[in-house]
Amino acid sequence: MDDSQHILSVSAILVRLAAVAALVAMNAFFVAAEFALVSVRQSRMEELVSRGNILARVVLKATNNLDRYIAGTQLGITLASLGLGWVGESTLSALLIPVLQRAGVVHAEGAAHQISITLAFLTITFLHVVLGELVPKSVALLYPETTALWISKPMQVIVGLMSPFIWALNGTGNLFVRLLGMKEPPPHHQLHTVDELKILVDASHKGGMLDETERELLQRVFRFSDVTTRQVMVHRTQVKGVPVDITYDELAQVVEESPFTRIPVYEGSIDNIIGVLHLKDLFRHARKAGPDFCPRSVMHKPLFVPETLSVELLLNEFKQNRTQMAVVLDEFGGTAGLVTLKDVLDEIVGHIQEEYEEDEPDIVEGEDGTIWLQGHVRIDDLNAKFDLALEEPDADTVGGLVMTRLGRMPLVGDVVEENGARFRVEAVHGLRISRVAMQLAQPAAHRNGEL
Repeated sequence: MDDSQHILSVSAILVRLAAVAALVAMNAFFVAAEFALVSVRQSRMEELVSRGNILARVVLKATNNLDRYIAGTQLGITLASLGLGWVGESTLSALLIPVLQRAGVVHAEGAAHQISITLAFLTITFLHVVLGELVPKSVALLYPETTALWISKPMQVIVGLMSPFIWALNGTGNLFVRLLGMKEPPPHHQLHTVDELKILVDASHKGGMLDETERELLQRVFRFSDVTTRQVMVHRTQVKGVPVDITYDELAQVVEESPFTRIPVYEGSIDNIIGVLHLKDLFRHARKAGPDFCPRSVMHKPLFVPETLSVELLLNEFKQNRTQMAVVLDEFGGTAGLVTLKDVLDEIVGHIQEEYEEDEPDIVEGEDGTIWLQGHVRIDDLNAKFDLALEEPDADTVGGLVMTRLGRMPLVGDVVEENGARFRVEAVHGLRISRVAMQLAQPAAHRNGEL
């Protein structure tokens, strides 16, 4: 009789231990499902769907209904955790009481019961946290694609069966949210802010998924909408225009010496640009050119834009007006400079050197740590390349920054220190700084290629 009771008791304990293992596995399954569905890339699933992968189609459906599936995983985790606490502690406690008594650790049945409950609680907590939470989470984050495909079909069935409960719980939760005077949360989608995307790009670069060129291109795209026309334009001091009363021979001489295909035409001064002359139109009318030639007969109406216009909107202006050049106006209506489609594209892909340009890069890093800069290098580009925090509201370029800090006309040898960087004026062209030598207090950990 005693043996039979002992056997039944052992059988019951084994059943309960199996239940504990099943509940830990159930918790691990739902945790892995939650992290896999949140981490998996939809673009990768779409690619697998195009190849005929049926499981990928199920995963894609789940990611498009993420709120519903996440609610299902949360409900499953909660039920598994409650069941584990209910079955696990009593099972381990029943196992530990006779062990403690036989070992002579405690003799009183009440004391053995209390100690066994404490040990059972600690053991169950350890199993729940390590095997039921941390391990499946790590696996899902390391292999989100494989994990998502593996859990897709079971989760589809489970969420289908639990739909009434999910609907009721979500509805109750939203009701309490409304009672608190707040709006219902929008559906959960895998959306990222620009700052989050920048972090993802940097992480992908460090992980070897993106090379340096790809990383720089994406970072430039992120900065694109924040850049103004003033930052990419050719300043008026560098604009080469022609007066409206120029003769054909004089114009031909200018065209021969100019590397550009579009030339602004002004009346009186460069502040009064009245047209843009395209070389194609000039050559088309070359046979008719004579003593009475006037640029007015072949020039096009210029596009005028404010210097505060974002390059994103500037690109739209180019498209709508079917032109590739615009005259940039300052706040007083004067000519601030010129901007072309190439200037905008350079902002995205980096400076593309043309055939006529001198082979002199904007940034050159010397072996002694000195960094040689052209005065027109933009502060934003310098910050991005060397991880600096230079700021100057009244200047866009390195030369402008140095001149603003000096508060006077620059001289060769002038030195300015700003946020861990030391600038020395190396060359001055007219009234502007054309070349600067920069030294960093601490060498930047990251170096990019030529901008």
